[in-house]
Amino acid sequence: MRNIFSKFALSASIMLAMVFTFACSSDDGNNNNGGTSSGSGGGGGSDQNSPLYDKDGTTPRNISGVIRLKKTSIEIGKVTNGAVTIDLPITGLDDYLSTSLGKLGKAPCPLPSNMKIIVLIDEDGMFQLISSTGEVLGTLKFRYSNDQIYETMFYLYSTKEEKITCNYDKDDEGVVYENVITNLDVKERWNKVYIHRGPKINSVRTSEWNTNNILTQQLKWTFHPLD
Repeated sequence: MRNIFSKFALSASIMLAMVFTFACSSDDGNNNNGGTSSGSGGGGGSDQNSPLYDKDGTTPRNISGVIRLKKTSIEIGKVTNGAVTIDLPITGLDDYLSTSLGKLGKAPCPLPSNMKIIVLIDEDGMFQLISSTGEVLGTLKFRYSNDQIYETMFYLYSTKEEKITCNYDKDDEGVVYENVITNLDVKERWNKVYIHRGPKINSVRTSEWNTNNILTQQLKWTFHPLD
């Protein structure tokens, strides 16, 4: 695991929210890096030696490079001959922790007392793929979406084991368009949070955030070259 994390990286990596049955690596083998979810979802994906595809999600992309947080020098993984592996830092984070979920879907869910977190997501070109010469080749995404549903995951680092639960509505000038159900059993250190957003029912979607695997589809890593 890497031991670096700059203050600038924090502002870049705590952003708008995102997301399987992962097996992320851990120094001590105690599953604090997220581990394998035991939920009832039938979908999933991997962030260890996982195939990379073109943005169409069907054509394998044989490419190599390091995965770096946008506008920083912080590396969080690598792609080797088209295989993605995420490797998250676990030390040197104390100065960069937040007491709020920040812009995670503009979530109003309060954090428990004395709990601090860091969030890493793949939105807004956050996960950049860098060549051996330092060139930005493009960005990586990890999700599934169609006209009916959207599924993904984000990484959440926590300073303590806690439970975060809340329900709230998103609205546009008083008209509700989404109901969000949050149910997180957060372990100390890195966690994986799964998001499932279902189809509209009477013009309202329901989004579920859970640390159990609630996904119904297979997520894929896709490569999006710079325009």
